[in-house]
Amino acid sequence: MRILQVIDILPETSGGARFVTNLTRKLAEKDIDVELLLIDGQNSHFLDELLQANIKVHVLGSNVNRFNPKFIKQIASYLDKYDLIHVHIFPTSYIVALASLFNKRAAPIVFTEHNAFNRRAVNCVLRHTENFIYSRFTKAFAITPEVKDFLLNNLNIDENKIKIIINGVELNKITSATPLPRSEIGLSDTNIIILMAARFSRQKDYQTLIRALIHLPTQFKLIMCGDGVEKNNCQELVKSLKLDNRAFFLGNRADIYSVIKCSDINVLSSHYEGFGLSIVEAMAAKKPVVATDVEGMNKVIEGAGILFEVGDDKKLAEYILKLGSDEKYYEEISQRCYQRAQDYSLDGMVDNYISEYKKVLEKNNEA
Repeated sequence: MRILQVIDILPETSGGARFVTNLTRKLAEKDIDVELLLIDGQNSHFLDELLQANIKVHVLGSNVNRFNPKFIKQIASYLDKYDLIHVHIFPTSYIVALASLFNKRAAPIVFTEHNAFNRRAVNCVLRHTENFIYSRFTKAFAITPEVKDFLLNNLNIDENKIKIIINGVELNKITSATPLPRSEIGLSDTNIIILMAARFSRQKDYQTLIRALIHLPTQFKLIMCGDGVEKNNCQELVKSLKLDNRAFFLGNRADIYSVIKCSDINVLSSHYEGFGLSIVEAMAAKKPVVATDVEGMNKVIEGAGILFEVGDDKKLAEYILKLGSDEKYYEEISQRCYQRAQDYSLDGMVDNYISEYKKVLEKNNEA
């Protein structure tokens, strides 16, 4: 079984990039013949991780426009060289779906939907395009039941075409990580460190977390790991609120598990989220998490961590303050989060994908 994983790029702080890296590496460890194709192969620790694992990576360019239609024809030439193509993330989904039109011998194509919301599916015009793109996929995988519900409620997809495979994280790797010394980021043991690790985009809504900081005592410090188009706006917000000595931008981190282990409280304030991989990684590190009550992520966290309404910086600050001031409550939430994380094994997730790959290939051979 030869599998080609396809994604546009592997940015340093991205749940999708971490997912593809983990899946690809674990497939190889389980003796699956797997390769990766990147539209943009700019350097990242995820790419380094795959190359160090001796996984073949095909790169179409570096620092390129990932939406350029020229990649459609280039990718088309790869589609008949493997038994199955596994696609991730927009715009890769569109490019590969269109590429399949130019290769009549293309292998079956499967797609993982990582979000419980996308604007194309709810747009009265773009919905038709989205339906066509999904028609080119043999199977679609949803990372939570809520992701599947979103697809069924907004697109014309046969329910039997969608399979739920819950995300998984590297539990042992996270729990064994060594905490980053706080002195390396200019902080001390007297500080209560809040961490958010995500790309800087409108979806992730760092602004609500930054505003929450003004409602908290000065010993609460915020560290933000990631990069993206909204980073400059967030930096300006920090300056305007005079939080320069309390909110710190650490950029992309290859040692994110060590950063998680050195933090006290983890937050994800997204407007929408299919699963919330970074927040589950924090739970696996036995850190209490506070996240927005949005479809997909809320079911992962409910009954373990703490949920708040999108954009409510005052309520977010209230929850963070209680965690930082009530040791018994902190330990209770931390333990619940750790226990919940045990439900999300990376090995179990990968085994489920292998099983589904085999079913797709068996059906294809029968046709």
